[in-house]
Amino acid sequence: MDIPTSVFTNDAGQTEIGYGRRFLSSDQRANLTVQSVPNNTGDTPAAFLAKKKPPSGVVYKRVTPRFFAVSSFRNHKIWYDRCNFSGHYINCVLLNYPAVEKRQWDDVVTRISNSLSAR
Repeated sequence: MDIPTSVFTNDAGQTEIGYGRRFLSSDQRANLTVQSVPNNTGDTPAAFLAKKKPPSGVVYKRVTPRFFAVSSFRNHKIWYDRCNFSGHYINCVLLNYPAVEKRQWDDVVTRISNSLSAR
């Protein structure tokens, strides 16, 4: 996975669930979580997403047999989650960044999302 270290300069430590790390932008207004969680129940992307109960009002939602991506607004920020499914693991990226800076973040989000591996 491609983590733009020029954007996410601060390592915020390990994730509490699964295997992964959190990163913060230098101004701490944006964060990125990269994690891999076991898929012990063999959930499909649709089933896993339903179990997570995303909030109402999701602005963007794409679900395929191999991944899901969802995004919306919360507290003046955009949140974006994408999870790829591969065997017994679910590999995810979760981003939060200022909504007023959406255009500046579009390329960063696309770059990170497209680099997420299913392995």
